[in-house]
Amino acid sequence: MKKLGIFLIIVLTSLLFTIGTVIAEYEVEDFREMTGIIVDKDVGGKSIDYLIEINGTKYFLSSADQPFEEFEVGDNVTMNGTIDEENLESCYNWDFDGRYDGEKFSHIVLNSIVENHHRYGQMRLSCDVDNQYYKQIQ
Repeated sequence: MKKLGIFLIIVLTSLLFTIGTVIAEYEVEDFREMTGIIVDKDVGGKSIDYLIEINGTKYFLSSADQPFEEFEVGDNVTMNGTIDEENLESCYNWDFDGRYDGEKFSHIVLNSIVENHHRYGQMRLSCDVDNQYYKQIQ
């Protein structure tokens, strides 16, 4: 019983350390305001992935950073986030109806808010400056 207790403490400590490391990966100062245009979107059930062009380069916004609202191709958007150049997303034939099969895109990671127990990435239409789900960067 004592060995089981020690084992559980070690496992829980390791788990907490791992979760803390993942959460602490991005600091507040890593995030900045960026603007871009949505050039493609992939709807898979309730999740949506976007390709967003910023200064002529396409970046991948995963459904893991889902914004509070849905956006359309051609929308000009402002994001509170960072670009993770080290985390590349490979697109396959089933992503975006095969238009980018084999291409790799760096990830956009959005700063997030919690609303009704759900986490949403901060992205808004550029013209929607009064968006209640977007934290203005000072």
